[in-house]
Amino acid sequence: MRSLFLRIFIFYWIATGLVLGMAVSTTIWVALERLRAFEDLEPATLTDGANAALAKGGREGLLRWTRSENDQIASPNIFMIDETGRDLLGRQVNPVLIHRAQMAIVALHAGRSWNRAPRYASIISDPGAGSFLLVITAAASGPMAALGNLRVFGLFVLVAFAVVGLVCWVVARTISRPVVRLQASARALANGDLSTRVGPEITRRRDELGNLARDFDLMAEKLRLMMASKEMLMRDLSHELRSPLARLRIALGLARAQGMTTETQFSRIEREAERMDGLIGQLLRLSRLMNVEVRPVLAAVDLSGLVHEIVDDPGELKVAADAEMIRHAIENVLRNALRFSPDDGVITVILKRAGDQALLSVQDQGPGVPEAELPRIFEPFYRAQNSEGTGVGLAITARVMALHQASVVARNRAGGGLEVEFRLKAIAQEK
Repeated sequence: MRSLFLRIFIFYWIATGLVLGMAVSTTIWVALERLRAFEDLEPATLTDGANAALAKGGREGLLRWTRSENDQIASPNIFMIDETGRDLLGRQVNPVLIHRAQMAIVALHAGRSWNRAPRYASIISDPGAGSFLLVITAAASGPMAALGNLRVFGLFVLVAFAVVGLVCWVVARTISRPVVRLQASARALANGDLSTRVGPEITRRRDELGNLARDFDLMAEKLRLMMASKEMLMRDLSHELRSPLARLRIALGLARAQGMTTETQFSRIEREAERMDGLIGQLLRLSRLMNVEVRPVLAAVDLSGLVHEIVDDPGELKVAADAEMIRHAIENVLRNALRFSPDDGVITVILKRAGDQALLSVQDQGPGVPEAELPRIFEPFYRAQNSEGTGVGLAITARVMALHQASVVARNRAGGGLEVEFRLKAIAQEK
């Protein structure tokens, strides 16, 4: 079942149906047993015995006979009712029973059949002791009267509790096992074990708990990748900051050396300081963009307006974007194209509409990137072979595109050089 709610709902009705079925079956069984017990009686013999007991012992004799016969009979009750409507054994008698007994006697004397309660009735009389009404009926009336027997009722309650308990155990086990497994995995994750997973036993389920387990494993994997990326970022950051710092120390050492011109070394120190300042600025920008709470401020941005200084105005082409973010993303790609293209090279920028998308392509005439390294050039601090720079600019570009639910890809051109293509959702043109 794909829904935990549906599973619990169905199990509830199964348990209810089983208990109801047992109740009906028990009632029918006990009723049939009582019917068999009544069929084993011989009402005419009982009538003769009652008359003999009344004639011989009077009221007391009839009382002893009634008590003895009731003790010997398993299910039906023998009522002996005097002229005041009281039972000789002191049991409470329903007036309706007396009325129906009298109607049964009339029907039998008239030769008509009587199939209603009581099953048998007759008059017991003696000139000296008076008249009594003999009534043979079931111990109780109504469809659930069978449960009035304490033994039957106790057995029914025990079986009902057993069935409901079994169904509830199955439901509780179905829910508790994955919950306990999820709890253990969450505790392990909180203790720093980023490799912990709920496992296929739970994730294969097609209900809400299975969805929760799959989401938990996905979250754990993202946390692992995030922590690994953070460690790599710190390692690469340390490396990138050490390089300009080392060059600064060398420049300072050379400036202190005798016979060296300090102006040259100061210029070199200034360049390294500017390079470090630019690196820190890019790192701060990347850090802000990696924040999960960052959301671009979308507005209608004319891409042609962002690149019109490089190419002829291709006409208005608007996208829903954060202009400042998109500007930084494009500048990073253009800066790389300028860095790797030869002095007399040409950088081509193409902006066009393709269906509902805006395509911006930046093509240079540099050496390109080895095919195996193309998928990684947008990772933070990754630099292709023989390349310069910090490896942060393209990572910023990729993050900006991701925040805009857009894409950026790089591919080597057939004639040499690298092409970087942006794909953004274009705003429909007004007619």
